[in-house]
Amino acid sequence: MILKKLTPLFLLLWGHWLVAQSSFPLFLQGTWQVDGKNNFEGWEMVTATHLRGSSYSINGEQKRSLETLDIYEQNGRIFYAATVPNQNDGKTIPFVLEYADGTTFSFENEEHDFPKKIVYTFRSDHKLSVRVSGSDGQGFTLEMTKIKTDVPTWYLQDIANQVGTWVTDNARYQSDHEPFDRYVMDWNWNTDHSSIRGSLYGMVREEKSSPFWNYLQYWDASSNEAILLQTGPKGISGSGTVIPTAPGETNVIQTFAGPDFPPYQEKHVTVRSGNHKITTSFHQDSAGQWQPGRSYTWYKDTFEYLPSSRIDTLPSGELMLVQTITLPATVTQVWNAYTTESGWKGWVTPVVEMDFRINGTIKSHYDSTAHIGDKGTIVTHILNYVPHRQITMQAELTENFPEFMQSDAANLYSIVTFESLDNNRSKLTNYGIGYKNEKKWLDLLQFFIRGNEQSLLQLKKYLSSDN
Repeated sequence: MILKKLTPLFLLLWGHWLVAQSSFPLFLQGTWQVDGKNNFEGWEMVTATHLRGSSYSINGEQKRSLETLDIYEQNGRIFYAATVPNQNDGKTIPFVLEYADGTTFSFENEEHDFPKKIVYTFRSDHKLSVRVSGSDGQGFTLEMTKIKTDVPTWYLQDIANQVGTWVTDNARYQSDHEPFDRYVMDWNWNTDHSSIRGSLYGMVREEKSSPFWNYLQYWDASSNEAILLQTGPKGISGSGTVIPTAPGETNVIQTFAGPDFPPYQEKHVTVRSGNHKITTSFHQDSAGQWQPGRSYTWYKDTFEYLPSSRIDTLPSGELMLVQTITLPATVTQVWNAYTTESGWKGWVTPVVEMDFRINGTIKSHYDSTAHIGDKGTIVTHILNYVPHRQITMQAELTENFPEFMQSDAANLYSIVTFESLDNNRSKLTNYGIGYKNEKKWLDLLQFFIRGNEQSLLQLKKYLSSDN
């Protein structure tokens, strides 16, 4: 029998990728217009299993929000959540995914008055339909067309400059009620590389807080505007248009609202120069005039323990994905995280059966209630290894994987190397080889990059804990 195989580190992501392909409507990304109307629905990817969207209408230069939307995975189920202004007392109404076949996605909530069912059907790359119906099947259908957009250069440069980790000192404002000595903003690419997501959190010495705010910045094709969405505690959310005012300078006025807060506006001005930027916030006084508030100077920080990724071209013309991370642990500790059942469970999958030897296997499952051998079991083959230095692996593919991957499965390898930097730090590098220099592979590698970086961060988190 010919084994169908895939690089094992990439399988850390493939469990999520399979969910996304079979039961998650990633095709929604972009802006869709209802045929014959000035109504729109826009969707952006937050993570591989979280889409954030909005429905709105445009009348002349006036844009009116109709509802905010989210599709996300929680506890093994997929939810569609809709919040309509001035309806349902402002509460979010959840619908559960009851049927999905890759092109049709049916979300249902039998306890809601109307609608009880919302069905998205993918027709083609630029066409979809949405069926909204009640208990008797009566309702309406919206036919939608995807809007093509040319994203301006200033916007792409702006978000490219933002991507990374930014740190600012908070000594000027530090107090008993605000103990943070630094604030940190992380900005990362979404998979489409035309939008970014970020988070803001505080630091007390080396202790990191939970995020205060989460951000999503994207280009709205229907209004030809850069939009910044911001969500925070107690259901507060804000949205505004990012406007370039000079080279390296932007401002945004956001309107915020929440269940227990009246609407209010804030203005933020950002001036960038190289690897530092200055941000200034403004609030409105009683006369409606903008008054400056806090100002921070931020510096781009590589943060030693963040993963890095690059795609190299081999002399054969094939592609190689190289991903590296510095870890706060010895080589022995990192090696044990890869080669022992207790280590593997700490950062990869909750179920594993380890037979670590040349021509041995690692059998694992993402479902904590499953058993090895159940459907969904991942089988990774250990081809060879040099203790504490290198492992070469391949993994079996199933029929769930794309045909173009299955046909090239025998050429896909993962080589993991371990390098000691000093007594308490190690460098881990994963080489994923055998990928073709074709668009479908390049698109897939962009998806791999983000998922694998998250897996490497999970490894770092595991090694940083008392394990």
